[in-house]
Amino acid sequence: MQQKVVKQKNLTKQFQNGIKIFLLLMIPQMPDFLNWVYHYPLNYLSVISCNSFTFLIWKRPDFFHRKKYLSPNFPLFFRKLIQTDNKENFMLKYFLIFTYLMLLSMSSIFAGETKLLHYPDIYGKDVVFSYAGDLWIANVDNGLAMRLTSHPGRENFPHFSPEGKWIAFTGEYDGNRDIYIIPRQGGEPQRLTYHGARDQAVGWTPDGKQVLFTSSRETGYYGPYLYTVNPEGGYPERVPVDRAAWGSYNADASQMAFNRRRGEFRNWKRYHGGEAQDVWIANLKTGDFQNITADYSGVDQRPLWIGDEIYFVSDRQTDILNLWAYNLKTKTFTVKTKFTNFGLYAPETDGKSVVFEHGGSLYLYTVSDGKYRELHITVPSENWATRPQYVNPAKHLGDFSLSPDGKWAVIDARGELFKISKKSGKWENLTHSQGVRECYPAISPDGKSIAYFSDKTGNYQLYVQEISPTAKPQQLTAKIKTTPYHPVWSPDSKKLIFSDKDYILRLVDVTGKKVNQIDRGKYQKDYEFFWEISEYDWSPDSKWIVYSKVQQNLNSALYLYSLK
Repeated sequence: MQQKVVKQKNLTKQFQNGIKIFLLLMIPQMPDFLNWVYHYPLNYLSVISCNSFTFLIWKRPDFFHRKKYLSPNFPLFFRKLIQTDNKENFMLKYFLIFTYLMLLSMSSIFAGETKLLHYPDIYGKDVVFSYAGDLWIANVDNGLAMRLTSHPGRENFPHFSPEGKWIAFTGEYDGNRDIYIIPRQGGEPQRLTYHGARDQAVGWTPDGKQVLFTSSRETGYYGPYLYTVNPEGGYPERVPVDRAAWGSYNADASQMAFNRRRGEFRNWKRYHGGEAQDVWIANLKTGDFQNITADYSGVDQRPLWIGDEIYFVSDRQTDILNLWAYNLKTKTFTVKTKFTNFGLYAPETDGKSVVFEHGGSLYLYTVSDGKYRELHITVPSENWATRPQYVNPAKHLGDFSLSPDGKWAVIDARGELFKISKKSGKWENLTHSQGVRECYPAISPDGKSIAYFSDKTGNYQLYVQEISPTAKPQQLTAKIKTTPYHPVWSPDSKKLIFSDKDYILRLVDVTGKKVNQIDRGKYQKDYEFFWEISEYDWSPDSKWIVYSKVQQNLNSALYLYSLK
């Protein structure tokens, strides 16, 4: 259908000529509704699209009587009302139509944009991404997404082909993670790889004849290689680059910028050391290699070759992952984004723009002017996973503690603490908390109380309560800022010890709620792991505490602490 859209300059001219405007209405962009309004000729209705909104300008009040311009997309009740010829109902028609459009507008506004969109790629005005394990495509201006896949497995890492006709991605249609392609407008996916190892889509060759992917099929988990496979079928061929996880070709595919290892899925931040990623350039004709980020010991990942620059993600200077670029001519680095709160992830490009994840949203960076903006995308999903549902906690068991007589136990499952009888098998919820997680239960030696950690105040704190679903918990700590380890009762049921990720071993008096620091582990900043105190226990008379602590020589030693 030819869309009859009045451009801004033409509308301005109409204003200057004194054209009467019957009604001006601004609504969020909705394709089904626009399919109706575009049926009207320009002498009755003007439509102007601007970012996420559409301006509707009615120029004549008798547009309600234009029967032939009505679309089946418009609701049946209003269609019949409009098609009546009684002009006395004009104001009623106007009021009902206006109310309908307002309600439609408000419903779209309050529906809000969708967060947690992952692994985006860009082609012109279209962005493809993964949401809830399925692929979706949306226009960067109106932001309304359309579903491409619906398989129960995950579909991730979508990549547009250079001409924009196909999308390569990683799918689990047949159980394993393999490479598939699907038409840009959707359709039946075609499988390209059949190896038992996991394959991850990385992109395409510049001519669009091969799909680029990474796999550990020859090396195991720690040594992925890059491969190409023909979309029309054939055996994958290895790219002549040793150990590569991400890669991006230059325009003629004679060179490639790549990372030798993965790292973007690790849960630690601000890492410096031998496992940090560098950006390398490989000359695929001569076999020469060059490390262009050797000046920095931190993270430089996900290179994208755009013209004379190589874009990549790095936490240099600010400790926050931002978009950087290395100029191949001037040999200089330039920061392209300046985020200070959350890092930047999963950038992809079509050569003109870079799309990436940041703070749960997608952002678009324009190469020509260096500006970037958030994309306001709405996924019209049923969101079934967020609906209330019954879940069997027996399939989600965590830590546990046995009673002194061995007849019952307390187990944490899905954030709740349950008392379970050995004889009857009956489950009894002891905490009944909503939106809160309780964990690490520890039954006191006298069998009367239970200690555990709860995040109801934001950070995990230590609580104690009687073994009853109606008992009121008592908070024993208030200043723990890091993840705690399991609490251990003293044999007299009067004290508790526990440690945390601050490497501190603490002693808590249950009655007086007094917290003391017993010791702190060594902070070995030159090593990958820091050394917590995670092994500790009581003497039978509750007068001594024994624990192990790592020494400067990286060997553990036993320590005794007296409570006298």
